[in-house]
Amino acid sequence: EAPLDFAVRDDLGMRLEQLLGQIHPDQRLVVILSDIHGHSYDEIAAISGVPVGTVKSRINRGRARLRDLLLADEASRELLGIHARLESGDGHV
Repeated sequence: EAPLDFAVRDDLGMRLEQLLGQIHPDQRLVVILSDIHGHSYDEIAAISGVPVGTVKSRINRGRARLRDLLLADEASRELLGIHARLESGDGHV
């Protein structure tokens, strides 16, 4: 991994960690279990004690809230843009 790729990914990860603290705790739990720990919907339902449909809904709402928070912040938007350009192989930042 190139140093710039690592730095952008690291900065974006830190920003996402900060923003996770701003979403509802129920949504934060299922987003972390799904997107960070890789648990299935069924596993998350068992862990959190709610139906699978509720898990899906909370994940959807949590991701949407994170997206809104990221897009509302100029520095985060810039990180997302750089990350997308690096992922596309454009090479221009």
